[in-house]
Amino acid sequence: MGRKENEFRELILRAYKAMAFGGTEGAGSVNAPQDGFFHGARNGRLVVIGPINLPVGRLFVEEVITECRKRGASRVDVLAFEFEMGLFPAVLEEARGKGIDLAPKYIPAEVFDKRAVNKGQVVFHDISFVEAMTRYDRKNKLVVSIELTDFSVQPQNIPTTGPAVTPWQSR
Repeated sequence: MGRKENEFRELILRAYKAMAFGGTEGAGSVNAPQDGFFHGARNGRLVVIGPINLPVGRLFVEEVITECRKRGASRVDVLAFEFEMGLFPAVLEEARGKGIDLAPKYIPAEVFDKRAVNKGQVVFHDISFVEAMTRYDRKNKLVVSIELTDFSVQPQNIPTTGPAVTPWQSR
């Protein structure tokens, strides 16, 4: 791996406040024996940074799950700039079924702002997803309803004050 790519990963780990494996980046260094797959650890969780020039896809996540199982690890954070569409929630369920708590997080653009990194102001957000099912009215072909079957909303997007959220229906 090139020097530039190493520096880039160091920057991301430092912004994420992770301890790097075998190096000096991040919030410290863990001189644990590593084969290079995982890049660091934070709060008892392994940390892996996805491909820099591609979205994280199913094959990468499956490899993360396999590597966790080899090491007996049960918690991992996957950091990436972009994730493949349709990847979630299926792979989260697959990981959970194998006893692994997988937490995908977006790498924010603020990682490139040295002042924000140095002040600890960079926030890595959880992914959000919506899974829906369309239902067509058998009697009236112009009527369609959409049912949310699963979703994940980032906690910072949930209002903590104001009127209570109530069920609604649109017609």
